[in-house]
Amino acid sequence: FWCVPGILIPTRNLAGQIVIWQVRKDTLHRKGDLRYITVSNQKLPGHVTESVSRCHFPLSNTPLEKASRVIITEGPLKADVALHLYRKPVCFLAIPGISTTKDMFRYVPEFKKHGHTAVYNALDMDRFTNPNVRSGSETIKEKFKKQGIELMDMYWGTHYAVSKYTVLAMVARYRQVPVCIPPHANA
Repeated sequence: FWCVPGILIPTRNLAGQIVIWQVRKDTLHRKGDLRYITVSNQKLPGHVTESVSRCHFPLSNTPLEKASRVIITEGPLKADVALHLYRKPVCFLAIPGISTTKDMFRYVPEFKKHGHTAVYNALDMDRFTNPNVRSGSETIKEKFKKQGIELMDMYWGTHYAVSKYTVLAMVARYRQVPVCIPPHANA
């Protein structure tokens, strides 16, 4: 087993089984080096029998039938921490990034089976300032809608959100990136 200095992050399926190991490397030695290394356990003895999914469900998630809501975020480590801090009966689902969403939609029948008609978008807040992330977020919303699930935006607390949005908007304007005004900003 070859180890790279960094954080070892398991990616778990809905049943809590590890389907992928991810390493977030501590350092990058050359330009173009990958920050994350992902290894499937599909060919290891006793591997999980389902197909590999890049979606992560934290081990201490509330089961879907008892969860008050399903919340989507980016990154398995962030989902684990967010679940710990959220302290409510919710089910987090993490995708690796805005461009890696295909596997997420295979869980829609499970969401519906347990009465979830909406999922909550807690993806990175740069979905309002980064055109690529904004476009990816809109694509996710459309795909969920086609399957009968509404994607609801989640935001930080008002005071924190305003200060964070101000900083992100300044950065976006400095880089000449158009800024999307969040729907709740005029409320």
